[in-house]
Amino acid sequence: MVGALTFRGDHEDGHYRFLAEHAISPRDVWWARELFWGTVALICGSVCILSVFTWNTSFGTHSYAASQVLETALPDNLLEAMFCYFALPFIAGQFASLLLRSPLLAATAGIALAGALMAWAMLMARLSIAWWWTVLPLALAFLMATRMRLNDWLTYRDGWRNWLRIAGVVLVPIALVAAGVIWFRVHEVPAVVNGVALTGDPFDVAEYDRPATEEENTTALFYVEALNSYQEGDTRPDLVEVVSQSPRQIVGFSGTPGPASMPAGAEAPPLMHPVPEAGTPVTPSTPAIAVKGVNARIADERSAFLEKNAESLQWMLSATQRESCLLRRPSSASLSEMPEVARQADKLAMLLLFDGKRAEAEGKLDVALDRYMRVRRFAEHIAHCGTYAQCEIAIKVRAMASSAIAAWADHSDQTRELITLALEK
Repeated sequence: MVGALTFRGDHEDGHYRFLAEHAISPRDVWWARELFWGTVALICGSVCILSVFTWNTSFGTHSYAASQVLETALPDNLLEAMFCYFALPFIAGQFASLLLRSPLLAATAGIALAGALMAWAMLMARLSIAWWWTVLPLALAFLMATRMRLNDWLTYRDGWRNWLRIAGVVLVPIALVAAGVIWFRVHEVPAVVNGVALTGDPFDVAEYDRPATEEENTTALFYVEALNSYQEGDTRPDLVEVVSQSPRQIVGFSGTPGPASMPAGAEAPPLMHPVPEAGTPVTPSTPAIAVKGVNARIADERSAFLEKNAESLQWMLSATQRESCLLRRPSSASLSEMPEVARQADKLAMLLLFDGKRAEAEGKLDVALDRYMRVRRFAEHIAHCGTYAQCEIAIKVRAMASSAIAAWADHSDQTRELITLALEK
């Protein structure tokens, strides 16, 4: 909307004629409008983005619904978020503001164009294609088109050749970028002849399409048994304790389970203790005995949960000590299928994480490291010859393990030998 106001004042009552009659340079007019309204957009955008990121950092991990929305809507990088959600809409709005005299039409067209640019930017981010050659050229093209149109606008040149020139400035970069993305995506997939990759990373089609071996099937069956023997409770214990300094947050688990811990559309279960929440920083005024009491309660909840799922945990320990696993047979399953073990991976991974936390509490740091490394192997098993969705879940499971290892490394009884061992693994 700020972009749609860029040239609104010049359109009203033909004020742009005043600029033309006094021979004001189109370049000076362009810079004056762009700098002023661009600064306004930058300030508004900075306040909004920083507020959202600050809120997500401080409170988002305690709200499953909020963190789910923010994880899918916000780019990981703050500058990328600013560019995507404020620079692109401003550029689209200022372009529409110059071409359309009506403020309502300019706002409508600007919103539509901004939506298209933002959707394109998100698609490129989703495909892991760099923005510097897929999105930035389009933004520069619209800015250049505005600059060129301003020259014609102030000199009353509205011939079709002038409009064709403006269209070329916009459409040619769009066509080149689209062609480049198509070429990139085609060549991103390695050329394969007789199952051997000629370009790109080595990839063997026969290896991907082969049936599972006996060892892989056995490991997969262990995971199935672990899932079948898993007992779901009304609540799930917290993964992190209340600390007196800063919260140690495990990905997707701090207070209320986050996106990494729950399938889409699921509602977060209630906490087993209302206050203070796990991972919440404690002020000096908080009695130390209250903190110890809450942490003791969390430890008891974990122990009860592990005892309830002792059989499932044993199956997980047996499965994760094996090297290979194939949770899906590509030759006999649709690419859209995903085994239930992968769908419920957070539950099974949490058993190992809880067991690792229990070992940490008992001072068995080597056992705790073993449990966290088993979570990483579980992630590898999920991703092996899996679907895209399985690979995404594997990334989240691996991130859970990495965060747990980072907290483990900060344990008060930690030793150099164990840290070295963790780095070697």
